Amino acid sequence: MLLMWDRGLHSFMIVHAVIKQQGFFPGRLPAHIKFDVVKTLKDGSCLSWIAPDGVSRKKGAKWISVHIIKYVIE
Repeated sequence: MLLMWDRGLHSFMIVHAVIKQQGFFPGRLPAHIKFDVVKTLKDGSCLSWIAPDGVSRKKGAKWISVHIIKYVIE
């Protein structure tokens, strides 16, 4: 499964649901969303984490590892 989303339509619950179904989720994020870089990869992308929201945290959800790819369309 491949779920693509546009800016403003991202959430921990969506990411968690897609991963639970063994899917992938490329998507655009708003410019104000920043990720802490855990590891920078050779291709310039990086690994980071998404923290669970309050509701998910209360249900026992854990942080999710994500692969961040930055790009610019000119």
